[in-house]
Amino acid sequence: MSRSTPAHPFTLLIAALCLPLASASLARDGGDRDRSAEKAAESAARAEARATRDSARDREVREIDQARTTEQTVRRESDSTKDSARITQEAAKEAANGNKAAEDAAKAQADAVEETAKEAEDAAKDAADAAERAAKDAADAAEDAAKAAEDAAEEAAEAGTDSSSMRDLASDQKPEYDNRGFPAKRGEIVGLDMSTQARATARANGLTFLGEQRLPAVDANITRLGVPKGMAAKDALDLMRKSDAQGSYDLTHYYGLNIGTSGGLAHGRPVAVPRRAGKLRVGMID
Repeated sequence: MSRSTPAHPFTLLIAALCLPLASASLARDGGDRDRSAEKAAESAARAEARATRDSARDREVREIDQARTTEQTVRRESDSTKDSARITQEAAKEAANGNKAAEDAAKAQADAVEETAKEAEDAAKDAADAAERAAKDAADAAEDAAKAAEDAAEEAAEAGTDSSSMRDLASDQKPEYDNRGFPAKRGEIVGLDMSTQARATARANGLTFLGEQRLPAVDANITRLGVPKGMAAKDALDLMRKSDAQGSYDLTHYYGLNIGTSGGLAHGRPVAVPRRAGKLRVGMID
C-alpha cells in the first residue's frame, strides 16, 4: 500500500491562483454557449422568417399566376362568346339579306308573270281584233264578189249570152280569157282613177295610154292601157297590181260595165264598181 506524498506549497499556490481563472473561464464558456444558442435561435428565427416570407411570396406569385390564368380564361371565354355572338349576328344578317333577296326575286318573278300575262292578253285581244277585221274584210270581199257575179250574170242574161256566147262574140278579136273563162280584150287592161304616180308607174312598166273616159254613173275615170308587145294582158295586169298595190286594175272584159270601144255604155244601165285596191271589174262590148 502506497503512501501519499504531501502537496508542495508552490503547487498549492498555483492551484489557488488557477482556480479563479478556471471559474472565470467556465463562466466565459457558459456565456459563449448562451450567445451561440441565442445566435442559433436568432438564425433559426431569421431562417424561419425568410422561409415564411418566401412561402408567402411563392403563394402570392401562385395566386397572381392563377388570377392571371383565370383572367385570361375569362377573357378567352368572353372573346369566344363575343365571336359567337358576332357570328350569330352576321348569320342572322345574312339570313335577313337572303330573305330580302328571295323576297325581291319572288316579287320580280311575280311582276314578270303578270307582265307576261298582260302581254299575252293584249296579244290575244290584238289577234281577236285582227281576226274580226279579216273576217269582216273577207265578208265584204265575198259580198262584193257575189254582187259583181250577180251583176255580170244579169248583164249576160240581158244580152242573151253566157260565157260561151261571149267567147263567140269576141272570137273575131282573138281575146284572152280570165280565170273564169270570160273573154277579155287582147293587149289591153284598164285602170280606175289613176293617180299621177300610177301613170308614171305604168309608163315605167312599158304600158301606153289608149284613152280615158269619165263614167258619171259610177263617178270614176276609166283609163285604157296598151300592153307592151309580146306581153299577155294578164301578165301586164299582174305587173301593175304589184307595182301599184293601192291602185285598181283589171282586164278589159266583154261584159260587166259594157263599155264600148267608143266609150259608150251598152243598154244604158250603170253597174256598181268595187273600189278595192288592186281589184276592178270592167267589161266592154264592141
